[in-house]
Amino acid sequence: MLRQSGGQLDYSQLANLSELSRPTVKTHIEAMQIAHAVHLLRPFHGGGKREIVSRPKCYAFDTGFVTFEKGWDLSAFLIWGFSPLYYRAVGEATALEIVAHRVVWSLLLCLALVSISGQSAQMRQLFINPRQLGTLLISALLVSVNWLGFIWAGLTRYSAVPISTVFS
Repeated sequence: MLRQSGGQLDYSQLANLSELSRPTVKTHIEAMQIAHAVHLLRPFHGGGKREIVSRPKCYAFDTGFVTFEKGWDLSAFLIWGFSPLYYRAVGEATALEIVAHRVVWSLLLCLALVSISGQSAQMRQLFINPRQLGTLLISALLVSVNWLGFIWAGLTRYSAVPISTVFS
C-alpha cells in the first residue's frame, strides 16, 4: 500500500496480496485513517461525463516508509546525512534562526500551494474548528522542537553521522 501512495485504492487487490478478506482490509485501512497513518481522498462522484473514477486515492503519511517503498531512500539518506554538515557550514546562524527560516519559508510555500490548488476554503475550516487547530499547533510545536534539537546538534561538536541517524 505504501508503494502505491497517491494512487487509487483497490481493496480487492490489497486483499489478494495480503491474503486477507476484503472486509478485513477495509477495517485495517479505517484503523490507519483513525491513527492518521493514511488519508483517503474520495473522488467527486456526481455522475455524468465529469466522473472519471469511483475509487479513492490513498496517501500514506509516514514519509520514511513511503520513500523506502518507492525507492527514494538513497536520496533521502543523502539529504539527511549531509544536512548537519550544511548547518555547520552556515556557522554564523543560530539553530533558532535556521528553524525560524524553515518555518517562514515552509509557510509561504504551503500557502502558495494551497492557493494554487484551490483549497483555501478547506484550510479556513481548520481555523474554525478549535480542536483541529490545537492539534495542528501542538504537532507543529513538537516538530519544531525536534528540528531545533537536530540543527543544534549539527551546529555543535557532535558528529554528523549519529545526528542524522538519531533524528531521521
